[in-house]
Amino acid sequence: MRVLHANAECVIGALVPAESVAAYHVYFPDPWPKRRHAGRRLFTLQLITRLAHTLVPEGRLSLATDVYGYLQLIHRRVMATNRFARLESEHSHPGLDTAFARKYLARGRMVFTGTYARRDLGPTISLA
Repeated sequence: MRVLHANAECVIGALVPAESVAAYHVYFPDPWPKRRHAGRRLFTLQLITRLAHTLVPEGRLSLATDVYGYLQLIHRRVMATNRFARLESEHSHPGLDTAFARKYLARGRMVFTGTYARRDLGPTISLA
């Protein structure tokens, strides 16, 4: 494993080959859902398009957040790309097994999950 401290969108766009990733797991992104932070949120249409480009057909995108409105925003953006199909999130969703999720659930707080599979729409196009 290697760790790289960098902008995810840039790394995925520049370093990850097309159709080379089986799954992305993103749990509790953007911890402060304040309006002034909206421009720096992780899930932009460009990032979602890059995720689709680098996922294998049927590759998974799994999400978890404690902010319902943010999950809904991410869902709308993911579906707007037309590159993903929404899957039913299971009670055993891996995002529910993080330390953060366990802490929230123990306190009676809600954790919201989403799971998507990349649709195979034929050859991907270059994003360069």
